[in-house]
Amino acid sequence: MYKIEKNSAQEIADAIQSLLLLDVTIVDKTLKRIAATGNYRHLVGEYLPKGCSYEYTINSKKTEIITETALSSRCAHCKSASICKEIATVGYPIISRDGQALGAIGLIAFKESQWMYIKENQSTITRFLGKLGELLAGNLAYEETIKNLFLRNQEITTIVNSLDYGLCLADTNQRITIVNKQLTKLLNHSEQDLIGKRVDEIFYPPPQSQTLLETVL
Repeated sequence: MYKIEKNSAQEIADAIQSLLLLDVTIVDKTLKRIAATGNYRHLVGEYLPKGCSYEYTINSKKTEIITETALSSRCAHCKSASICKEIATVGYPIISRDGQALGAIGLIAFKESQWMYIKENQSTITRFLGKLGELLAGNLAYEETIKNLFLRNQEITTIVNSLDYGLCLADTNQRITIVNKQLTKLLNHSEQDLIGKRVDEIFYPPPQSQTLLETVL
């Protein structure tokens, strides 16, 4: 029987949040929250309310993008609609190789900047989650592979290279560890030129980690 491994799911949620700057929730097929970032991190282990958009995502096996939760007929059926502070959400189904719905990856906007990002980058987000969902579902039978999913540069590079904009990741010493193809084109430097350099050697003034994507854009 397939199931999503909790620790691996949290690693994935943290990685998505650091890349897209959106809050993340990952639920299993029973709507149990098995990983989360930001406002929902403390709710890991609890169940999402019946009628929520992720329930539809799992049952239909279809992506659900809601950019105006206050106006969405889908959200009107949610048991927590009256107290919900989400202003936009994306639900992407996690589907196993044999077609089973295993759960969903959710991206959530609580702030206007996050709302704008979802609204303006729907196709990019969908492609990103599609590649990530394939990696996740395709390796569920191999627990060790899942645990190392975001520790392996080749798999991370596959994901970041699917993005339409330039992006780099840096370690705690602000040294660049990963760059995608779009960034090398924007800066007119090879990957070899950028890897190992400090962020402040490439960008001036040096951006804060959470605004790296916006700076590159």
